[in-house]
Amino acid sequence: MTTTEEAAAAEQAAMAGGMPAWPRLEITYLPVASIAEHPKNPRKSLPKVDEMAASLQSNGFLQPVVVIPMAAALEALADELAAGGVGIQAGPGLEYVVVIGHRRMAAAERINCVEVPAIIRPDLRSAMQVARTFIVENLQRVDLDPIEEANGLAELAATGLSQREIAQQCGFSQPYVSKRLALLRIPEGAQTAVSKGKVKLADAVKLAALPPEVQEEAFFDWVDTQPWDDVELGEVIEETERKIAAAKQLEANRQQAVDDGVELIGSPEEVFGRNHWDHRLYNDQQIAKARTAGTLRAHATARQVEYYSTIPRESVSTGRSAWASEQEKAKQVKKAAKNREPALQQLAGQPIAAEQMAAEVAAAVVNGNAGHADALKAARRWLPADRFPQPEREHEFGDPVYAWRDAIGQPDQLWVAWVMTIASTEQWLRNPHMPWGQRQAVHVQRLIDTAGYEPTDWETEQLHRIRREATEAAARGDDKAVSA
Repeated sequence: MTTTEEAAAAEQAAMAGGMPAWPRLEITYLPVASIAEHPKNPRKSLPKVDEMAASLQSNGFLQPVVVIPMAAALEALADELAAGGVGIQAGPGLEYVVVIGHRRMAAAERINCVEVPAIIRPDLRSAMQVARTFIVENLQRVDLDPIEEANGLAELAATGLSQREIAQQCGFSQPYVSKRLALLRIPEGAQTAVSKGKVKLADAVKLAALPPEVQEEAFFDWVDTQPWDDVELGEVIEETERKIAAAKQLEANRQQAVDDGVELIGSPEEVFGRNHWDHRLYNDQQIAKARTAGTLRAHATARQVEYYSTIPRESVSTGRSAWASEQEKAKQVKKAAKNREPALQQLAGQPIAAEQMAAEVAAAVVNGNAGHADALKAARRWLPADRFPQPEREHEFGDPVYAWRDAIGQPDQLWVAWVMTIASTEQWLRNPHMPWGQRQAVHVQRLIDTAGYEPTDWETEQLHRIRREATEAAARGDDKAVSA
């Protein structure tokens, strides 16, 4: 059997999971000048060559290098050499190409060694065999950086191996191989940052998961923050993911309106002017009426489809203009807000079980109802002053609310966060332009049940309306939540 046939048989045995009959290995001494570098070495830099050179001077070679005959290297790289993809060092006396031991060769040249101990492996004739040898040998010695390792794995993939086969050959898991290969999809600048340790590997994998057209934008958004802000690339990626999700939802909402046969409009304020709220429709009855009249329009946002009428809506109960109706509503909203204040203070001062508070806070955050600055001010106003006193130390920006926030101990932070979610719903109720829905009704009912609150006549009307609409929706088999 020829050497080439032996190599092929060994390769087939390895792929079949058997134990190949590896060729007998013998150490010989070769002239340094007869050994060329291999152009496909996945390591782009050779670390600690000076230390290796010092070790060779003190201790000599502890391990031989591994080389293949120049003819075998030319055979393995024939296609790439023909295409101009790689170049191989050539010259008088160069008879071998190093496969394992590039750093030792560099150290030997540095101290002017004439010969090096070597093992000649003519059986390593295929590009796949050489690539696998590179990767396994380097991993067993000095770790490759993630990008160098990814390039080595890509060389294996280029030989026709699947990710599963690469994992089996190299002793990795298939997800490990997949994540490493994904790094080669990120922008070149990001790859360099990974190699230099400036970007966390986990963040680089997240970057690779972004659509190609936004990867570079996200990376350079992060670059623009350096070195002034201590911002991780992962934070920028998360913000980019939120923008992508918002853009997708906006497009879905626009399509929903189109599919529903409703004409889309741009900014309601630009279309209807400063009194655009007079044109806003809040419930199914208003939307149905405008549709019948041919005045229905839709404005899509990332959160929802907002419906408007080209003519101002009128008060259902009195027939007065929408403007007059809104003025009356604003008065009732203001009166009810003042009426609820003592009950809110009582509710805030009686924390519920930690598990329930955590669940309510989590739901508020997920649904975008957590609030912040105004909710924080309300929490400071409602919570008991003896438990949450105003600190004497001022905040760096002179804001007493933030000084109060910074003084909150960790055991009480969940309590404060829970009160802030209550405040967020309360803020909705205090905006005369916002509709009442189930969440607002539950909020008022909680004040009635836990703080003995007596709602105003206007609030009672809203509660009755929401209950009636919910009952009617249930009778129709419509499980959609009442929105107004």
